[in-house]
Amino acid sequence: MELKLPFGMKDGKLVQVSDVEQGLKCGCVCPACGQPLVARKGVKVVHHFAHHNITECRGALETALHIAAKDILEKYKKLRVPCVTASTSNTDYDDLIVYEPQTLTCDKVYLEKRFDDIIPDVIVEINGKPLIIEIAVTHFIDTEKKNKIAKHQIAAIEIDLSKYDRQITFDELETILFVNIENKKWVYNPKRERINNIFKDINSKGIKRPIIQRGLALHIDYCPEESRVWKGKFYANFIDDCTGCDYLVDRNKDTDGSTEHIICAGHLKKLYTQAFEKNNLKYIRDTNRSKDYD
Repeated sequence: MELKLPFGMKDGKLVQVSDVEQGLKCGCVCPACGQPLVARKGVKVVHHFAHHNITECRGALETALHIAAKDILEKYKKLRVPCVTASTSNTDYDDLIVYEPQTLTCDKVYLEKRFDDIIPDVIVEINGKPLIIEIAVTHFIDTEKKNKIAKHQIAAIEIDLSKYDRQITFDELETILFVNIENKKWVYNPKRERINNIFKDINSKGIKRPIIQRGLALHIDYCPEESRVWKGKFYANFIDDCTGCDYLVDRNKDTDGSTEHIICAGHLKKLYTQAFEKNNLKYIRDTNRSKDYD
């Protein structure tokens, strides 16, 4: 099967097919293997580059896109990154906004520069700090690489280009880098990890409170939020009050599996308030949360 490429190398510079002559007259080579390319520019065929003498070149598409992304970032010195989120609970559910989506200014750009035991697709420096950019087409970051990135505590995002056709243009790639955020995700973000650890530390001081069934209702006695009261004793309805509460850390069973309980951090409201104010955090608005943080 012929491998279609959106970009080729000419005189040491990456070019797109619309910028060169048709066929071998294009004078282009593959960015990965260095073999001659043919510019296909027929009436019925979507314009693209193809290898002249070989049918398979592993990594050609990824290499072309890596170089294109580097060239664009070097030229414009900016990158749009997605929202950074974190969690107040012990679950994988993120309910905090750490940073809104933002456009970062890049000081320096490097292509496949080794960083200790990691070779990122692209590295940019922002205020002297590295940010890894992984361009995913057919290969995505695996667990081993994620763990290495986390070990070195380097911020990293992955840009998913697998849904884009292989005739992508420089203009389209510019839009992806500078405007779009839906095809980007954080692989590791130091601020996110720091916020998660703050709440893990707070939550470790949470209190185990049994879930008590009374008729058809599930109750939690001694609710620190004083959600409901019965004969002078405060309690909460688990479904109506706890599931939307800011201080519900987790729901578990005792080790013998006999009694369900929650981990409640309501008595630590002051620590939550301090963490929010110090780090300028806010809750994500969604149907699972009943209120914003005050």
